[in-house]
Amino acid sequence: TDGAVTVTQGKLEGLSLSCVELDGGADYIEANTALQAEMRTSFSWSAWVRVDDGVTAANQTILGSRNDGTDRLNLYVATDGRLSLDYVSNNDSKSAIDNSVTFANGVNAWKQVVATLSYTDSSNAVMKLYVNGEALTLDGTNNGAFSGNMGNYTTSTEYYFGAENNNGSARYFLNGGLRDVRLYDFTLSVDQVASLYSGSHNVTPKYWWKIDEGTGVTATIEDYGTGTDADGTGVSLAWTNGTLDLDSTLTIAANGTL
Repeated sequence: TDGAVTVTQGKLEGLSLSCVELDGGADYIEANTALQAEMRTSFSWSAWVRVDDGVTAANQTILGSRNDGTDRLNLYVATDGRLSLDYVSNNDSKSAIDNSVTFANGVNAWKQVVATLSYTDSSNAVMKLYVNGEALTLDGTNNGAFSGNMGNYTTSTEYYFGAENNNGSARYFLNGGLRDVRLYDFTLSVDQVASLYSGSHNVTPKYWWKIDEGTGVTATIEDYGTGTDADGTGVSLAWTNGTLDLDSTLTIAANGTL
């Protein structure tokens, strides 16, 4: 910050200054869980991502799992820079794709992305995408209207972060930064997504990989969620550990905390 900061009441919080730096070629995180039960009903994924080039020759996966092709979930930045979500359950498939460019050509600032899939019944579900707390308008064809049974999603293929797990092989690597990956076992509402972005949504997700370890090529990525512990494993990771620099003064009054 360039000026004085005064906390008189309440709490001042900041995002983690540590994150993985992914080179778009060979580094990613293994989640060590396939999340089959969670992908069979309503859910919400969220992550903070920084894309070093929004328009590339290949898709850039934020998180994904694909078995032999009959079941898949892939949240990614498409080659034209649009945030996209593909979901396949027992060969029934649908995509949700931003109608506009989400990540511009060249380096992009950090953004929080959220993808939700809301179970309606055994033949319908609705997919939505959000960036920085705001819902995206989806394109006319890839509008997220899934016509299939989520309950048929069946896979033992674990999730990768920063790459798609293509039946045991990593592909579609992310070039940029990644942190704070969360999975909620319900559909976040519009207001909840907004509060998650602002930092006021205090519900702990079922799975929560903060990705703030700060060191380790093969670091264990702690899961802080409420569900069965699912610590991840780094593959060829590099890290950035930032600092908080104040050019003026920081004042914490009697009723404030940092």
